[in-house]
Order: sequence, then C-alpha cells, then structure tokens
Amino acid sequence: MNFNVWEEISTNTENKPIRPFISHFVSQLGSLDYPQLLVMAACSSASGVGQAIFKFRAMEHQEAVASADDVYAKGYTPKKTQKNSAEYGTPKPGTLTEARAKKAASHVAREMLYLCEIIEDYGDRSNPEKVNITFGKLFGVYEHISDKVVGILLRARKHGMVDFEGEMLFQRRDDHVVISLLLHGDKLKAAIISHREANPSS
Repeated sequence: MNFNVWEEISTNTENKPIRPFISHFVSQLGSLDYPQLLVMAACSSASGVGQAIFKFRAMEHQEAVASADDVYAKGYTPKKTQKNSAEYGTPKPGTLTEARAKKAASHVAREMLYLCEIIEDYGDRSNPEKVNITFGKLFGVYEHISDKVVGILLRARKHGMVDFEGEMLFQRRDDHVVISLLLHGDKLKAAIISHREANPSS
C-alpha cells in the first residue's frame, strides 16, 4: 500500500476536504493484514481520524480471531484434527463445553466410587482378598439409588474397579453373575478422599 494517503490525512494542515482521502484510505485497508496496520500506527503520527480507522480494523481482526472456532459464524471452517493428537475428541480449553465435560466426568467418577462402597458393604467377605456380590443382589440394593447400575458397572470395569463375566448384564437373566470388587479397603478409601479433594463442591 502507498503510505502517501495516510501521510496526507495526518498532515492536513490546510483544512482541505478530507472525505476523499478517507474514502481512498479505507478502500486500501482491505489489502492490509493486522501486523501491517500495527506498523503503520507505530510509525505514523496519525490524526484522530486515522487512529479511529486503525482501531476499527484492529477490533475487526480480533473479532475474526475470536469467531474462528464458532460453528455459527459466517465462513466457519472446521479444523481437521488427527486421531493421534491430544486435542482429538476433547473440547477446546476454557470453553463452557470443557467445563460441562469435566463436571460430567466428576459425576461419573463419584457414581463409580459409590458403587464400590455399596459392593463393599453388601458383598461377601469370605475371601479376604476380594469382595464378591451377585448382580441380582446388587441390583436389588442399587436400584433404589440409581437406575443406571449397569452403565456404572460397565464404566467401573473399564477403570479396573470391578470385574465380571459377560459383555452386558440383564436383570433376572444374569442375577447369578458374580461381580468382584477389585478396588476396596484402603485403596477405595484413598480414591474417595482423592476425588473429594479434587472436587470439593461435588
């Protein structure tokens, strides 16, 4: 861009009609990027009009950056994340989505720990190394607390807290299936304390 227009605006001491200068200046701003505008502002003693135009363009640039990840913004282009990337399948840091995800994860963790407590309280302790309970008995106790006992069991098994045979458990059909508690005693207490310290409001 030719900087003469900028200079003419900022050195207009003869009070010439300034609208033609501004119109021409604004028409050329579209070809500039943010760093160039920054250099112009730093190196020129611009008039109030020039500074106002610069601020407008700076705000426009900041708005464009802020809306780059907004799926509702015009011209939004989704980013392609590789499956082996740490960002894959995770919400953007600092967003409400991330906050909701963390809250949900905390809730599920609390449910799993509580399930382990129930098994420890109502299970068979004849084996000192392992606490066992049948699915039928556990379902009878836990259904009064939550109707998601099967889902919580599957998650707890995935995290190495419990173990049982079969991919899925169904009431009545699998009442005889034995569920073994792998996280109990001091380990369970330590996990509960750690969760409470990490989530004081939960």
